[in-house]
Amino acid sequence: MATYKTDTGTGTGTRSVYGWNAVIAYPLMPAAGQTVNGEAFNIPRSAATLTIHLNPNSAGATLSLQTLSPDVAADGTETWHTIKPLQLEAAADAYPALDSIPKQSAIVFYKAQFGAGVLRLVSASDESGTPFRIPCVFGF
Repeated sequence: MATYKTDTGTGTGTRSVYGWNAVIAYPLMPAAGQTVNGEAFNIPRSAATLTIHLNPNSAGATLSLQTLSPDVAADGTETWHTIKPLQLEAAADAYPALDSIPKQSAIVFYKAQFGAGVLRLVSASDESGTPFRIPCVFGF
Protein backbone atom coordinates (compact mmCIF):
# COMPACT_ATOMS: atom_id res chain seq x y z
CA MET A 1 0.00 0.00 0.00
CA ALA A 2 1.38 3.42 -0.92
CA THR A 3 1.81 6.01 1.82
CA TYR A 4 2.04 9.77 2.02
CA LYS A 5 3.05 12.23 4.72
CA THR A 6 0.26 13.47 6.97
CA ASP A 7 2.28 16.16 8.70
CA THR A 8 3.59 19.55 7.63
CA GLY A 9 7.16 18.51 6.91
CA THR A 10 8.36 17.20 10.26
CA GLY A 11 9.02 13.79 8.75
CA THR A 12 6.60 11.94 11.01
CA GLY A 13 3.29 10.35 10.22
CA THR A 14 2.18 8.39 7.18
CA ARG A 15 -1.13 7.17 5.91
CA SER A 16 -2.10 4.44 3.49
CA VAL A 17 -3.54 5.49 0.15
CA TYR A 18 -6.63 3.56 -0.90
CA GLY A 19 -8.24 3.35 -4.33
CA TRP A 20 -11.80 4.56 -3.84
CA ASN A 21 -14.19 3.41 -6.56
CA ALA A 22 -16.44 6.28 -5.63
CA VAL A 23 -17.20 9.98 -5.78
CA ILE A 24 -16.67 11.66 -2.42
CA ALA A 25 -18.48 14.88 -1.52
CA TYR A 26 -17.46 16.93 1.52
CA PRO A 27 -20.45 19.19 2.28
CA LEU A 28 -19.88 21.91 4.86
CA MET A 29 -21.89 21.73 8.09
CA PRO A 30 -23.43 24.20 8.44
CA ALA A 31 -23.64 25.89 5.05
CA ALA A 32 -22.41 29.50 4.88
CA GLY A 33 -24.82 31.76 6.77
CA GLN A 34 -26.72 28.81 8.30
CA THR A 35 -26.81 27.29 11.78
CA VAL A 36 -28.29 23.80 11.31
CA ASN A 37 -28.63 23.32 7.54
CA GLY A 38 -25.69 21.69 5.78
CA GLU A 39 -24.34 22.59 2.37
CA ALA A 40 -26.33 21.02 -0.48
CA PHE A 41 -24.64 18.39 -2.66
CA ASN A 42 -25.63 16.59 -5.87
CA ILE A 43 -26.13 12.87 -6.28
CA PRO A 44 -23.82 11.64 -9.06
CA ARG A 45 -25.43 9.83 -11.98
CA SER A 46 -25.36 6.04 -11.56
CA ALA A 47 -24.61 6.21 -7.82
CA ALA A 48 -25.80 2.94 -6.28
CA THR A 49 -24.98 3.63 -2.62
CA LEU A 50 -24.31 6.57 -0.31
CA THR A 51 -22.21 6.16 2.83
CA ILE A 52 -22.26 9.11 5.22
CA HIS A 53 -19.36 9.22 7.69
CA LEU A 54 -20.40 11.31 10.69
CA ASN A 55 -17.44 12.53 12.67
CA PRO A 56 -16.97 13.67 16.28
CA ASN A 57 -16.99 17.37 15.26
CA SER A 58 -20.77 17.38 15.22
CA ALA A 59 -22.25 19.21 18.19
CA GLY A 60 -25.69 17.83 17.40
CA ALA A 61 -26.82 14.51 18.76
CA THR A 62 -28.56 13.64 15.51
CA LEU A 63 -28.68 14.57 11.83
CA SER A 64 -31.36 14.12 9.23
CA LEU A 65 -31.04 13.73 5.47
CA GLN A 66 -33.18 15.94 3.24
CA THR A 67 -33.87 16.13 -0.48
CA LEU A 68 -34.63 19.28 -2.46
CA SER A 69 -38.05 19.41 -4.09
CA PRO A 70 -37.97 20.33 -7.79
CA ASP A 71 -40.94 22.64 -7.15
CA VAL A 72 -39.92 26.24 -6.55
CA ALA A 73 -42.29 28.75 -4.93
CA ALA A 74 -43.16 31.95 -6.77
CA ASP A 75 -40.87 33.88 -4.43
CA GLY A 76 -37.97 31.46 -5.11
CA THR A 77 -38.19 29.70 -1.74
CA GLU A 78 -36.70 26.21 -1.73
CA THR A 79 -38.65 23.30 -0.27
CA TRP A 80 -36.73 20.51 1.45
CA HIS A 81 -38.21 17.16 2.55
CA THR A 82 -36.82 14.76 5.13
CA ILE A 83 -36.13 11.41 3.46
CA LYS A 84 -38.26 8.53 4.68
CA PRO A 85 -37.14 5.47 2.68
CA LEU A 86 -39.28 2.47 1.93
CA GLN A 87 -38.58 -0.66 3.93
CA LEU A 88 -36.67 -3.04 1.68
CA GLU A 89 -36.82 -6.06 4.01
CA ALA A 90 -40.18 -7.78 3.72
CA ALA A 91 -40.01 -9.33 7.19
CA ALA A 92 -39.31 -6.06 9.02
CA ASP A 93 -41.72 -3.41 10.22
CA ALA A 94 -42.02 0.02 8.60
CA TYR A 95 -38.69 1.79 8.19
CA PRO A 96 -38.36 4.87 10.45
CA ALA A 97 -37.64 8.37 9.18
CA LEU A 98 -33.94 9.09 8.75
CA ASP A 99 -34.00 11.74 11.44
CA SER A 100 -31.86 10.17 14.13
CA ILE A 101 -28.46 9.31 12.69
CA PRO A 102 -26.04 9.29 15.66
CA LYS A 103 -22.70 11.09 15.43
CA GLN A 104 -19.46 9.12 15.13
CA SER A 105 -21.02 6.50 12.90
CA ALA A 106 -21.26 5.57 9.24
CA ILE A 107 -24.55 4.76 7.62
CA VAL A 108 -25.15 3.27 4.17
CA PHE A 109 -28.12 4.12 1.97
CA TYR A 110 -29.09 2.38 -1.24
CA LYS A 111 -30.29 4.08 -4.44
CA ALA A 112 -33.91 3.20 -3.64
CA GLN A 113 -33.56 5.18 -0.40
CA PHE A 114 -31.91 8.41 -1.59
CA GLY A 115 -33.07 8.62 -5.22
CA ALA A 116 -31.73 11.36 -7.48
CA GLY A 117 -31.30 15.10 -7.21
CA VAL A 118 -29.86 17.27 -4.45
CA LEU A 119 -29.35 16.36 -0.78
CA ARG A 120 -28.34 18.11 2.43
CA LEU A 121 -27.80 17.11 6.03
CA VAL A 122 -29.58 18.96 8.82
CA SER A 123 -28.37 18.96 12.42
CA ALA A 124 -30.57 18.81 15.50
CA SER A 125 -28.28 21.41 17.13
CA ASP A 126 -26.59 24.68 16.16
CA GLU A 127 -23.31 23.84 14.36
CA SER A 128 -22.25 27.41 13.53
CA GLY A 129 -19.58 27.58 16.25
CA THR A 130 -17.10 25.33 14.45
CA PRO A 131 -18.06 24.45 10.86
CA PHE A 132 -16.75 21.12 9.57
CA ARG A 133 -17.07 18.87 6.52
CA ILE A 134 -18.91 15.54 6.42
CA PRO A 135 -17.55 12.87 4.03
CA CYS A 136 -20.33 11.46 1.83
CA VAL A 137 -19.16 8.56 -0.36
CA PHE A 138 -21.21 7.63 -3.46
CA GLY A 139 -20.43 4.10 -4.64
CA PHE A 140 -21.05 2.70 -8.11
